[in-house]
Amino acid sequence: MHNDFPLVLGKLRIKGSEALYQACRFPHQPTWQQEILDAPHAFAAKLVAKKEDRRANHSRPDFDQIREKLMRWVLRLKLTQHPQTFGRLLLNTQNFPIVEQSLTDPFWGALKVKDARDMLQGENKLGRLLMELRTAWRTWVYSEDPNVPEEFACPLPDVSDLNILSRPVSQWIAQGE
Repeated sequence: MHNDFPLVLGKLRIKGSEALYQACRFPHQPTWQQEILDAPHAFAAKLVAKKEDRRANHSRPDFDQIREKLMRWVLRLKLTQHPQTFGRLLLNTQNFPIVEQSLTDPFWGALKVKDARDMLQGENKLGRLLMELRTAWRTWVYSEDPNVPEEFACPLPDVSDLNILSRPVSQWIAQGE
């Protein structure tokens, strides 16, 4: 969770994947989205999304159903826009498990099991998505095919109301073409 990999959607510059992911929670709250996008770093973007119980009480109603799709898309954007640096980081993990050790979130990460040395428990969805992405990236990088596979073209996820700052994300992207 850092700003080493800024993202671009057309002419919209975003400091990082966490800011984009959090902004997508609130498609009809452009003021909140701007606050999230203006946050100085990734953790601050997450905190802005949490303030005043925004996430708990005002996230889009289908957020739990679409959050994996959104995160998969955001991670693919991160990889396609930073293939040398982020791609290398993924490949450097070799075949080791990638685990998001969390203090509070058993969905995206895994929590330490009380009184169990080095044991974690949770869905680890972020780690699983990163390992999925790493496998696909490794397969392509070590293939003889010079064409980037379609799966890395980052099509928009099948999500309704994917808006940033009162505009569909597709319009932001088209603006940069």
